[in-house]
Amino acid sequence: RELLARETFFRELPAIDQHTRAVEQAYQQRHAAAVAACVNAYTVALTQLQTLPEWALLTEDMQQRLAAPLARCANAEAIQTRSIPLLRADIDACQGRLNQAIEELLRLIEGNRLVRVVAAEFFTGGLETEAQLEQALEEFRDQCLKWIGAGKKVLVQ
Repeated sequence: RELLARETFFRELPAIDQHTRAVEQAYQQRHAAAVAACVNAYTVALTQLQTLPEWALLTEDMQQRLAAPLARCANAEAIQTRSIPLLRADIDACQGRLNQAIEELLRLIEGNRLVRVVAAEFFTGGLETEAQLEQALEEFRDQCLKWIGAGKKVLVQ
């Protein structure tokens, strides 16, 4: 910026070009790291999905359909053109996408029997005492037992 702000900036073009190359190289390194992190996160998620016992019960078409959102982000070539902020957003979304795929997988197998219980809902506001922990765990347990008693399969997320 300092070089460009000068009235004689045209004399500084070689130095400006060197700085430009340094910025471009730094960006390319950060971009490559973000692509690698995204591919790694989604590869791990795909492995987790495919190692579930229920996975083998699905047809190959159903498996591909369920895995597609994760597989797209596990492919470095497919995500190469995404910006660093978008890659970081994809990494942040990975666990949610995996949870969604697992829920859909179980719903295909279990049908209406499947009920999702979000564990975090029982611990909102944090815990400060052992009594609060016991209360939250008791409420969580009661909710799960209610669904189990109704003949449902509980998916805890």
